[in-house]
Formats: sequence, C-alpha cells, structure tokens
Amino acid sequence: MSGDYALCRTAFKPWTRTIENGWLDRVRSDGDEKRQQEEEACQRRLYWEELELQRWKELRLRQQEEARQKKLIADAEAWSRAELLREYIAAHEYRLSSENFTEADSSQISRWLAWTKEYADSIDPFKRPPVPFLGNTGASAF
Repeated sequence: MSGDYALCRTAFKPWTRTIENGWLDRVRSDGDEKRQQEEEACQRRLYWEELELQRWKELRLRQQEEARQKKLIADAEAWSRAELLREYIAAHEYRLSSENFTEADSSQISRWLAWTKEYADSIDPFKRPPVPFLGNTGASAF
C-alpha cells in the first residue's frame, strides 16, 4: 500500500503543483489587483486634495486682490478728504487774514489752523509711508 501511495503522490504531484501555483497566482493577482485599487484610490485622493488646494490658493488670491482694491479706494477717498480739508483751510486762512483779531484770538485761531493742517496730513495717504501690496511675493502686482 505504501508503494501505491508513493505512486499516487508522484502521479498527482504535478497536478497539485498546478493547483497550488494557480491558487498562488490567483492570490498574487488578487493582491496585485488590491494593490492597484489602493494605488488608484490614493491617486484619486491626491487628485482631489490637489484640486482643493488649488481652490484655496485661488480663493486666497481673490481675497488679496479684493483687499488691495479696498485699500486703493480707501486711500483715494482719504486723499480726496485731505485735499478738501486743505482747500477749506486755505479759504479760512484767506478770510481770516483780512480780519483784525486780538492776540488771544489770533493765537487760538493759529492753533486751530495748525491742528486742521495736521489732521489733513494725518489722513492723507501721500503723507504716510507706503504700505506694500498685500500678499506681494516680490513679483509685480500688476
């Protein structure tokens, strides 16, 4: 019987190997498919993360541009108010120069005129150091 078993074992050994190899090939191919699916899922995730990152960058650039525009409008309005005040002050000085005031009144008027000029200068963006463009990375903002 033991001889029959040995014969049977050798007779079926190639067939067993084929089954084992087929099973291993299937396991390997299943593993390869799973790995490929994981890689594809990873690639999709990276794609969407990159897309989201790009959206955030574009949003940040739009916000920076809006901030620059608001600053420009605010500076133009402040300059306009400062110029209006200077014209008003000049008209006041012209009108006051033709009148005779006491020394106390003249002193008070001089202090008031000095304060108005200081205030006009304080709101004038040309009298302040320039503020660099928001978000400027060294490249031209235009």
